[in-house]
Amino acid sequence: MSSEESVSPPNPTKEPRKSSLIARFFSEYGTLPALILLCVWFAWVTTAEQRPSGADGGRQLASQITREASKGSTVLIATRENREDAEFATALREALERDGFRIVAVVQGEPSSARQALLRVAQSGTPLDIIACSQGTATWAVFDQLGAVSPNLARAKVLQPHSYRGSNFLKTDNLLNIANQIAVIAIIAIGMTLVIITGGIDLSVIPVQNTPPLPRC
Repeated sequence: MSSEESVSPPNPTKEPRKSSLIARFFSEYGTLPALILLCVWFAWVTTAEQRPSGADGGRQLASQITREASKGSTVLIATRENREDAEFATALREALERDGFRIVAVVQGEPSSARQALLRVAQSGTPLDIIACSQGTATWAVFDQLGAVSPNLARAKVLQPHSYRGSNFLKTDNLLNIANQIAVIAIIAIGMTLVIITGGIDLSVIPVQNTPPLPRC
């Protein structure tokens, strides 16, 4: 019996078989990696500075205030008058009151409304510790030089949610918008796929799709 180990000859069909499998994969599923690359590209080119808004922004700012201020601190919430800022203010107020902070006023409107709320706080003699703002209200000029308005407002800090780098393409609202736009085409494509799999063919899809809805009598 020979002590030398037998060496199997190279298989010349191994590489061609591997290449054929790769070619078959891309011929049958080539659209999938193309769509993935397209989504990655859109996510990259739409990357920009993001600021949390709505209820999520309110909860994040509440966590930030809890870390930076002591319980019992007085807070004035200033937001604009829209649905997103209303959700922001509601979530922020609930979280702060649960953590033991004192909400002296909630302003939803214009800078003039914020000025009136600041004057009422100053006249009440209550020291104001924090002014919690949404993205749109943090830059209001009414919050500059608060010490000149009243000594009770001199130490108030204007806080807003921290910004981060994120993709506009991957936002939930944008993805839902894309899904709504392709819903009709997706339903038709699924139906056509089932027809072709069962061995049939349907040429009436386009006429049916382009037929306007009939008015109700």
